[in-house]
Formats: sequence, structure tokens, C-alpha cells
Amino acid sequence: MHAKKTLSGLLAIWLLLAGSWACAQTAGRLIYRIRSGTEPASIQRILITHNHVRLDDGIAADGYVLYDREKRYIYNINHEDKSILLLNPESTEVKQRKVLQRLTLARDPDAPQVAAVETLHEQYVLNGKVCENVMLAHGLLPELRSALIEYYQRMADQEALVAEITPTDLQQDCDLALFRDQPAMAFTHGLPLMIWKANGFQQKLLDFSASTEVEANLFTLPDGYTKINFPAPADKNHKL
Repeated sequence: MHAKKTLSGLLAIWLLLAGSWACAQTAGRLIYRIRSGTEPASIQRILITHNHVRLDDGIAADGYVLYDREKRYIYNINHEDKSILLLNPESTEVKQRKVLQRLTLARDPDAPQVAAVETLHEQYVLNGKVCENVMLAHGLLPELRSALIEYYQRMADQEALVAEITPTDLQQDCDLALFRDQPAMAFTHGLPLMIWKANGFQQKLLDFSASTEVEANLFTLPDGYTKINFPAPADKNHKL
């Protein structure tokens, strides 16, 4: 009798563990603190798997962004109005691209190393104007960076679409260069530790992990939400 109870208890524990393992998934994780001008700082958590990239604030109280790497779909989930905005723009040929010049500043021998790799300071310059400064850990986490480059390149298709319907006097050359024409430039040589701009924008890496256990349902879409496609067919001729 005692042996049966023991066996039964062990089986229950095994089933509990098996259930928790089934609900877990391995993902890379980056956590940034973002500050823009006088706005309060916010947290951005990025989770990366072989199939998905997820961006949220760490708790996803308002919603999250989910990128399907196979379909190349970007989903913007909004919990407040229970909607899923599907971004699936066509690739657009940009006739006049803004070409950034990458400058690697002199290495500081006293600069701290991160994960035993050297740090570099890069500047991205357009027509003599510094659009962005980046301090990065050279070569760190190439697989995670590759996934983010995929995501930002896909977002560039969306930026090109928005630029087409936005009056030119509302557009900024540096933004077009960084987000539409040469997206993810900060991730090509290493992992950004700090990004800053003249307008007061700052993005600082707080924590990272090449592999951590997270809940598998973080990479799913909620049931019962209204799905909206963007762009809708009529949007192509629409002007803001």
C-alpha cells in the first residue's frame, strides 16, 4: 500500500513537471531602458526564438508586438481594444535612399568589456549630421542580432509605405535613413549597449541572456481579438 502511494506521488510530480516543461520554451532575451526627451523612461523586453521575435514592456499590460519569422508577418496586439493589427506590407522600391556613413571612433583602451568582448563607439552620419551614436559589444550574440535584423528590415517595408503617404515636410531625413533605408545598422557589428541621439533619445541595455526559459504562450496570438489588416487595399492611394 505504501509503495503504491509513493508511486502515485512520484507520478503526480512527474506529470506536473512534464506539464511545466511543455509550457516552457527557450528564448534569447534583451532588456532595454528607453528614454525619449522629457518623457518617463520605459522598459523594452525582446524575446527571440527560431520562429519569433516578441517585443513588450516585460509585463505586456497594454499589448505586445510579435514577429513571425517564417511568414514575415508583424502582429501588433492591443489588449485595451482587443485587436490584432497585422502588418504585411509589400516591399517597396525607394528611388532616393538616404545613405548613412558609418564612423568607428577611436577605441578607448580603458572602456569596459562586456562578456569578454571589446566595446566600440559608432556614429551614423548623414550629410555631415550625426543621426545616431551607438556603443556596442563587438560580435556579441550573433544569432539574436540576426533575428532582430530580420525584424527591423521587415519593419523598413512598413516605414517605406508610411513615407509614401506622409507629406515630405513632416519627414526627417535621419529617421528615413535609420528606419527605412538602412534599418538595424546598430546591430550589424555587435550588440548595442547604448544608443543616443541629439534629440534626447536614449536606449540602454540593462540585461541580456543568450538562452532562458519563458512561457511558450508568449509567442501566440490571443483568441477572440478583432483582426485588422494594414495596409488595407484602399490605403495605397490614401494621403495623411
